[in-house]
Amino acid sequence: MAFSTARLRSDYLITRRTAEERKHNTLVEAVHANFASQGKAIWDKRAESIAENTQTKMRVEQLRRNHHASLAHRQQRLLELLSAEQKQYEKEIKDMEETPKQRLERMAQRAWALKARREEERQQIVNEKMYQRWRESVDELRLQDSKLFGLQVLAVRDDQVHEKHLQSIRDKREDAVFDALVQENYRKMVEREIKETEELRAANEQTKEIIRGQLQLRHEKQEAAIKEMKEERERFLQQWEREEKEEQEKLERLRQNAVEKRREMDAFIELQRQERLMKEEEEKHRDKCVCVCER
Repeated sequence: MAFSTARLRSDYLITRRTAEERKHNTLVEAVHANFASQGKAIWDKRAESIAENTQTKMRVEQLRRNHHASLAHRQQRLLELLSAEQKQYEKEIKDMEETPKQRLERMAQRAWALKARREEERQQIVNEKMYQRWRESVDELRLQDSKLFGLQVLAVRDDQVHEKHLQSIRDKREDAVFDALVQENYRKMVEREIKETEELRAANEQTKEIIRGQLQLRHEKQEAAIKEMKEERERFLQQWEREEKEEQEKLERLRQNAVEKRREMDAFIELQRQERLMKEEEEKHRDKCVCVCER
């Protein structure tokens, strides 16, 4: 009976040790799974950040390459235009060049033309002086020439006054036109600056909206990851509580079974003790009977 009780106690200890090891292994696996989930979430977040930075760098690099390509194309185009213009100027200069014979002929023709013009001018001056001497020799014509000269001076003065008035009017008109152009250019400049400011503000707002959307998306992803981790933790806690409850119930059943078995063993031991006492009483009674009979 003592051997059976020791065996039951050893079975109970083994069962309890196995349950504790199973519980410990479950907790270790849960901790490892939680650590792996956290590492995966951190890795996903870091990979997403790296992907966004890489995409931004690729977009900036593409814009830079496009700008360099456009700049190189414009430089090549300007170089071609300058080369074509240089060739055209060289061709025009080459066409304008004269041979020594053509230069001599041109200089001879120009000399004869200058000589003829000077002779013509000299003859005209001589005729004018001779006519003027003749008019001055006549008193009536000299008086008329003096009056005519006075009238010409008055006419020239009137023309100068009129021309000065017209020049003043033109200057005022040009000043008015210049002021109008200045005002128009200033208005266009103000409108352009306002437009550029609005476009810059719109671009900044669009950029802010994009960044705000990205931050919101990242925040939502973080919240989703945190929520998933919380749900996973709640499920783990619920599972752990359920397993703990099942383990407690199992231990309680084992304890009750042990108590029942102990009661059965105690009853069996008591029954054997009663049987042994009865046997001892019977043996004593039998011994008494034998002794009485022998007497």
